[in-house]
Order: sequence, then structure tokens, then C-alpha cells
Amino acid sequence: MTMEYSEEIINCSEWIKCRKFEKVCIQLPDYMLDQSVLISSEFERLLGYRVYILGDTSYGSCCVDETAAEHVSADCIVHFGRSCLTPNSHLQVYYILPKHSLDIVKCTDLISNTFDLNTEPVLVLYDVAYQHLRDSLAKSLVSIKSIMLSDLNLPGHEISNDPDGKYINMFGRRFPNLNYKHIVYIVHDNYMNNVDRFILEKKECKVYIYESSCDILTQRTLTSVIKRKHYIKEKIRDSTHIGILVCSLSIKDLLKNINRVKCLCKKANKKCYIFSVGRPNVAKLANFPEIEIFVNITCAEGVIENQKEYMQPIVNIEDMELALGVENTNDLPDVSLVTNKLRNITMPKEVAESSSELNVRIDMSLSAVTQNRTWTGLNPHDTRPPVIIATEGRKGTPSSGYTTVDSDHRS
Repeated sequence: MTMEYSEEIINCSEWIKCRKFEKVCIQLPDYMLDQSVLISSEFERLLGYRVYILGDTSYGSCCVDETAAEHVSADCIVHFGRSCLTPNSHLQVYYILPKHSLDIVKCTDLISNTFDLNTEPVLVLYDVAYQHLRDSLAKSLVSIKSIMLSDLNLPGHEISNDPDGKYINMFGRRFPNLNYKHIVYIVHDNYMNNVDRFILEKKECKVYIYESSCDILTQRTLTSVIKRKHYIKEKIRDSTHIGILVCSLSIKDLLKNINRVKCLCKKANKKCYIFSVGRPNVAKLANFPEIEIFVNITCAEGVIENQKEYMQPIVNIEDMELALGVENTNDLPDVSLVTNKLRNITMPKEVAESSSELNVRIDMSLSAVTQNRTWTGLNPHDTRPPVIIATEGRKGTPSSGYTTVDSDHRS
């Protein structure tokens, strides 16, 4: 059988046999569903038993769908396609990453000519679609001692014993812990989410991107992104009702992240509500106009596209930390840079009185927030009869007749 992933399927089957897994789920992205029969048939031929196909993932295709796999009590998941490499919480995963072409000669020559005379260490990162070319890239860049090529932090290839902290694990990448001044990221199809995260995390570094489509090396700045970060910071401080949007249930630190957001909201005296709506879209989130900010709990690449179509801004945990962190906690009134109004004057923090008496708890549920809605539906003047309590009707059968409750008259 001639197939692009034949070798990977054989290696994955050996991995499954060595661990004696009996229930295997194969997760495919949408663009590979037409190959599901071919892929599952090959797995069943090599393993000798049936496998399960996960087609319509609960959240993003880059995340491991443990929620769907638990419906069949799966032992492991074989993940095809792009992956965010976010550590999952329960099941073991085998990644079969996409394969895309790259002109290694042009790419390495451009990087070598740019940093040939540079004595400071240069970190080279690459997209998951080029993992199959990693050894070729390393061989081409080995002549320049200052260049350090990263590696993907795939399951089974982790460095378990690193007491001296010689390596750093960040956003699914592993690289030596050095004082880098330059970072080169080989991107594919404008997947810039990880690039922007590295720029924000490594502020002291100059970040360059190499795009295979145009064969150029350009420096990337985040001037517009930083401006938006400051705008989001002010919007979070202005808001009083915050929604925690759970966009992935397979994240290892899911509960930790949710509790962190709840803790930040509590310290800032803001009300927060948890939403799990599967794949978010404009229509779903528009059902909650009382929510002023949504905090997206998701993976590193789980950025919601076309956010301008949504009613409320959608932020991440880093934005919440920036706006409501310990260094930004301030109970004094200040002026919003967005609305030009005073804030922190209408919602003082509640101070618990030292009393042993029972008090009525304030209703913090979402129903208490939505009860003041002025919109009551498409037909506010409903002319249907009012709802009444059900009463007992007639008894009997067609052959013997029916008897009403208040009389013995048969009909």
C-alpha cells in the first residue's frame, strides 16, 4: 500500500504492541477524514483488531481529544495532523505530524550567511510540519557553532533527568538553556501564534522568521500586538462580569488555570462564570451579553480567529495576569484609559464581619445577572393559554367506556 504515512503507521503499530494497548483511537483532522478508511484498515491489518476513528473533535484539531476517547475507554490515541504539543492529562499519545517540503539549502544558507560572524548563541526553531527534516537541518547547520537547533518535545523523547536545568521546555519545544540574543523561527502557512508567544516570552531577543514561500528572513516585531495588550488590560480592569471559556478539556493544568483566573477575579472583586460550549463561535457567545470579557482556557495554538466578529473581547490567562496580577492590585480609584471614567468606586471589596451569626448569601449565579434582560424572545406578547396544574382525567377503555373523576357516568 502506497501511502504518505506508511512508515509512521508501522512504527506506531509497534509502539502500540510493545505497550499492549487494546483499545486504540485514531484522531484525524477534518482535511484527512477522506483517508480514514485507508488508515484504519492499515492499523487493523497490523494490529489484528478494530480501531476507533475520532473525526469530529470536541474542540480544536491540534489538541488531543481525550473527551471523545474516554467514551470507549481508550488506552491510547494516535494523533494525525498539526499539533500544539500541549501536555495532556490522562491518555498516552503517539503523534504523526504532517510533512511539508522545505528548501533546506536555501534556508540554511540564508541563516548561515546572516549569523556566520555572530559569536552569541542563536536559537533556531521550526514548525511541526518540518519535524521529518530535523536531521537534515541539523546536518546543514552543524558547521556554525553559535547556532542551536531546537527539538520538538514529543512524548517518549523527554529528558527525564535534568537536575542542572541544561534544557528549557517551552511551547512544545526543547532547547539548551543559554543566553540567546537572536531567534530564528521557520514558519509554515503563517502559523504565527507560537512566534508571537516566543517574542513576548523572550523580550530580550530579536526574533526573525523564515517563510518558505518567499525565501526571506525578516525580523518580526509586535508593535500592534503590544498596543492591543494594553487595550485589553484596560478592558479587563473595566469589566465586572468575566466568563471563563473552557476550550479544551485535555490540558494537563486545566483546573489549575481555571482556579488561577477565579483567584484573580476574587482579589479584584469581579464575578466570574465558567462556560464549556465546545467549539466557540459568535452565535454561542452572543447568548451571554452580560459577560464583558471571556478568558480563553486553551492550548498554545488555540487562538480564536476573526475576533472582531464577537461581541466581547476574548483574552488569555497572560492578559489576566497582566491586568489583575499582584503588582497591579490597587483598590484606589483610577481613571480608565478606554472609557475615561473612574473605576473601583462602585464595587468596594466586601469585608467579612467577625460574627458568628448566619447571613443570607448573595446570589452569584448567572440567572441573577440575566433576570434584568429587556429582551424576552421573538414573541414577547404570547397569546397562548396560561400554564395550569394538571388534573386527573377520564378512566376506562374503549370497550367498557370511560368514567370521569367527579361522577360515575360512563360514556
